Amino acid sequence: MIKDFLKKFKFYRLLNYFINKKYKNFINLNLKKNSIVIDVGANIGIISQLFYDIYNCKIESYEPDKYAFFELKKRFKKNKKVKVYNVGLSNKNYDGKIFYPKNYLSNKKKYAVGSSSLKKSKELNLRLFDYIRIRSIKNLINKHKYIDLIKLDCEGEEYNILPILIKNKKKIGKVICELHGNSYHTNNSPFKKKYIQTIKVLKEKNLLNSWFILHF
Repeated sequence: MIKDFLKKFKFYRLLNYFINKKYKNFINLNLKKNSIVIDVGANIGIISQLFYDIYNCKIESYEPDKYAFFELKKRFKKNKKVKVYNVGLSNKNYDGKIFYPKNYLSNKKKYAVGSSSLKKSKELNLRLFDYIRIRSIKNLINKHKYIDLIKLDCEGEEYNILPILIKNKKKIGKVICELHGNSYHTNNSPFKKKYIQTIKVLKEKNLLNSWFILHF
């Protein structure tokens, strides 16, 4: 397809980042070439690519889905500034399962974004799963003296990760996160209660829309 062909060119990608509203939270972040960016739930690497294209920074991308990781690894195989890991992140170390969406087998590239280590989504086929490694976000925080940005898009796992990030906020410049359970994901979401509680905590700590950016 012509669109897929054009995505290979940096100029086209940059143009798309700046005119497409879905990327607005990732623009003008004041990141530099030595900044450390962590992409949790990197999928096939579209946002990691954005960080590299715009800021030329150091990126660590984590993706547990084996198909998405295959595409992620292929995308950055010649890029020394982007390190990719076939690992999921949470609040503890364990070996678990990743469950795939009901339509996953019909189009893995399209539906891999909805894969989750949590069983709560009605969109998942709980009989369709694979085994994955999940590691604690604490290991990552301890690894770095300072992390300029953490991007989270991990299908509900963010609620296990965020309390640790908030506790270590002095070591983290900014968090951009998709919180599942808001009205964007329908009011019947199993994460609705956790979404409300998390927003309340972020407001009480004066972190919302400053240190923490809500991304849709």
